[in-house]
Amino acid sequence: MEAKCTICGKPTDTLLCLQGGGKWLTGVLMALGISPGDAKYMIGNLLDCEPDEVFSHQKYEDLPLIVCADCIKKSGKFPPPEPAGIPNPTVLVQPADWH
Repeated sequence: MEAKCTICGKPTDTLLCLQGGGKWLTGVLMALGISPGDAKYMIGNLLDCEPDEVFSHQKYEDLPLIVCADCIKKSGKFPPPEPAGIPNPTVLVQPADWH
């Protein structure tokens, strides 16, 4: 089964690994071009809460997100994934206050 980019739907093997609280995770999705409402809905599903409750979740959660290198680059916010040819290239993104 071929994985598709969460943002544009194009086939990819790139994984963006996010770690953070609800507010931070929502902000990363928005930086990738997902609308605020959709980002809160997605993170609400991850945290098993209503979208309006997302920002109150401070506990760090992991969110592996399939995102193509073009969408990562287009955001201008994240380092590029490893060069093609490496199985499942990954970019790990965490808030600055991560311990």
